Amino acid sequence: MRRRCDGLGVLEEVVDLTDAHDDGNDCTIDQCDETGPVHTELPDGTRCRGGYCARGTCVECIRQADCSDTDVCDQNVCVPGHCVDNRQGDSETDTDCGGPCAPCAEGQKCEVDADCSSGACKSERCAAPTTRDGRANGSETDVDCGGRDAPACSDGERCAYHADCTSGVCIGNICRAPTCTDGTQNGRETGIDCGGACPVACE
Repeated sequence: MRRRCDGLGVLEEVVDLTDAHDDGNDCTIDQCDETGPVHTELPDGTRCRGGYCARGTCVECIRQADCSDTDVCDQNVCVPGHCVDNRQGDSETDTDCGGPCAPCAEGQKCEVDADCSSGACKSERCAAPTTRDGRANGSETDVDCGGRDAPACSDGERCAYHADCTSGVCIGNICRAPTCTDGTQNGRETGIDCGGACPVACE
């Protein structure tokens, strides 16, 4: 949305399809339509800052050629060759996972959170992510908030979409306090950036 003068000296809100919300993801195209922001995934193999796009996420590798001669591509990560030999090496926390290898699945052995694909190592086993585990994992955008299942995040916490924030405002992947110029109906507004405490009355 953007504001413009209607020629009679009155500000009005109009749809601006060029004002796309940046989701901070190198592997999506940020666009707008009449229903809101649209983030279309780029084709697999498109270059991104961390490597290559795969299913809308920037990953280190998608094929063997993306890694050095001594590494292999396993679960989109370049890892040492011993990570795919079906044995538990000295630096692995479980068979072919953890340590320098790809993260382990739930139930496998771990030492630190980074050893687990869930991001949660509890009692030396990879655990399923929860919305009360003190970690930013699963679909969460920050620690135990945002995403599909967790409560909305507070101002200053990380977000991907407006819905991730209690304020309803996600700018630059950070939840912001509501204002009368953020293009979103929030706070005590009765319309988008109008009514309530805002200086502009809603039509």
